[in-house]
Amino acid sequence: MHRLIFSFNIYNLANTHYVSTMGQNGYTMDNTDGNAFNNQSILLGAPRQFFGSIRAEF
Repeated sequence: MHRLIFSFNIYNLANTHYVSTMGQNGYTMDNTDGNAFNNQSILLGAPRQFFGSIRAEF
């Protein structure tokens, strides 16, 4: 092995809670059943995550 590289990353270090996407499904104009919230969506952001990798060259 010529080079051995270790990588380590942390995503969302502070572990904050947030909304990553709103309205991904779209908002329809059809309100025939009286419910205006038929097709709305809210996706929460990713929690704290840890990633690691090892790379080696031969």
